[in-house]
Amino acid sequence: MKISLLLLFSVSLTNNLSAQVYCKNDLVVTAEEIRNYKTDSLFIAGDYQNSLALALENIKDPHDEEAEDVFARIIRSYAGLGKTDSALIWTDSLLTKVHPGIDFYFFGEFNPLFHTKKFNEYYKSVIDSIKEKYPALNEEYYTQLLQIKNSGWMYLKMKADYKKLLSVSFKAAVDDLYKQSIINSFSILDKMIAKYAYPTTKNVGLEGVEISFLLVEQLTAINKEQEESRYSAIYDAAFKAGIVSNLNYAENADHHNIISNCSQEYGTQYWYDTTERKYNFYPISDVNNVDERRKLIGLEPIEAKRIGLDKVEMKDDGTHY
Repeated sequence: MKISLLLLFSVSLTNNLSAQVYCKNDLVVTAEEIRNYKTDSLFIAGDYQNSLALALENIKDPHDEEAEDVFARIIRSYAGLGKTDSALIWTDSLLTKVHPGIDFYFFGEFNPLFHTKKFNEYYKSVIDSIKEKYPALNEEYYTQLLQIKNSGWMYLKMKADYKKLLSVSFKAAVDDLYKQSIINSFSILDKMIAKYAYPTTKNVGLEGVEISFLLVEQLTAINKEQEESRYSAIYDAAFKAGIVSNLNYAENADHHNIISNCSQEYGTQYWYDTTERKYNFYPISDVNNVDERRKLIGLEPIEAKRIGLDKVEMKDDGTHY
């Protein structure tokens, strides 16, 4: 239904692209923006043939800074149509103009090309240079994380580039597709964890740990907070790598303990008693030494006078209050 809705909006926006500008809600939109919008909408809807036709219309010797986007629309459409050779020919053409970073090759829409030998050769030198820094790098794990990183890129870019054109319904449909891409990414991450263990700088490098951490953050953003506790080891790795601040790390560790019905370690989690009109900490493990633990990870002592240091005992049924 969502795909059909996207297709309906993309074809109904305008059938006349010859005009130089199009006005929507008093905002001026260029014909090129409309064409790109339609091209991307058709691709998301699975209409690769018509998306390709529009993309080819826009190939008039693009400037180098535009070449990556212009050629990507053609490459992905050929890939979607199963025409791998054509997709690779256009990739070779792009490389005569610019040399994209490694992320370019891992956009979700290039998925049909991921396992072709020639496509892998485009970024092999970059992988080799990363291995020089991280000799134990697991290439499969790392490249899977790069795919995860860029899986929802198209939906985010569409929202950013075409915010003047997106209707409320269309935006909601794109949001849903983005959320689904995050959920699918976690399926991939879970498989990698089951196969190789949690990501660390040793097996996936600094960027791999950062990708994993950002994915957990995105998971929280789409209201799957209970799932977050499964990935506390990723926060540990991100903290050790300097990606996560000491406060963020402490808050996550304490939050994980609280929702697991355990005492917190650093005293970052508290609740407000509306009857007594005061803040109370959730249970703190070895409360007399909490400031020592905070000091070990670079946190200042708890400001006892600001919110009190009342230890909240658990009830017999396991609840905190």
